[in-house]
Amino acid sequence: MNTPMVMVLGGGVGGMTAAHELAERGFRVRVYELRDVPGGKARSISVKGSGVGGRADLPGEHGFRFFPGFYRHLPDTMRRIPYRGQPGGVFDNLVPTTRAAFVREGQLPIVMPDVFPRSVRDAVQSLVLAFGDRTGISWTDMVYFASRIALLLSSCEERRFDEWENVDWWDFVAAGGRPLAYQSLLADGMTRRTVGVRADQASTRTVGYVFIALLQSVLVPGGQLDRVLNGPSNAVWISPWLDHLRQLGIDYHMSATVSDIRCQ
Repeated sequence: MNTPMVMVLGGGVGGMTAAHELAERGFRVRVYELRDVPGGKARSISVKGSGVGGRADLPGEHGFRFFPGFYRHLPDTMRRIPYRGQPGGVFDNLVPTTRAAFVREGQLPIVMPDVFPRSVRDAVQSLVLAFGDRTGISWTDMVYFASRIALLLSSCEERRFDEWENVDWWDFVAAGGRPLAYQSLLADGMTRRTVGVRADQASTRTVGYVFIALLQSVLVPGGQLDRVLNGPSNAVWISPWLDHLRQLGIDYHMSATVSDIRCQ
């Protein structure tokens, strides 16, 4: 019996993950990637002309590299990518963060602990954020926003999909007509920072439950909101991953253009 062949179109994180899982299950796999580098939007992008003295150009990243504490599938995959003899493979290149900063144009950034308070300093910063006026959001608006989160927490699975999937985040949190601080932090700012989309285009189910998962990550002892890689994405994640996929027997083709798909 011939081993089935699977072709994967696109060699970003999704395509590489699919290929990885298929190969481990005994399938023959070919990946076709349009660009001349692997990894899609997760890859590092060299900053042309930044290298001096014969050194390679400095790596830039596509946006922020976000590995929230509630992620399960990606860390599992990273543990199965060998890296320099590390017990946890590429996963061991993730470093827990301790602070999150929300940068605002013309204003001081809002800095908050992104772990469950582990020191007096953490506790003080959390209290200042909760009870101070650094955010510019009124108590009335904070209470209203909290009531919307409580509504999501108390919603059954059917309501999450049948109702909240079809309501955008901007309307759900009633951002229209509220102060700019509320809109920029809890409405549009919330969606852009978590899922990279405008609040009036993002579903409440997606944004709301990502926010709840992030919140739960820092409200339990030992919880972790975020982690970052200890080096450029290509060097400590994507390139070792590609090497491992090829060792598994996967044919990964770059600069490949799909012009036609024919089904028999």
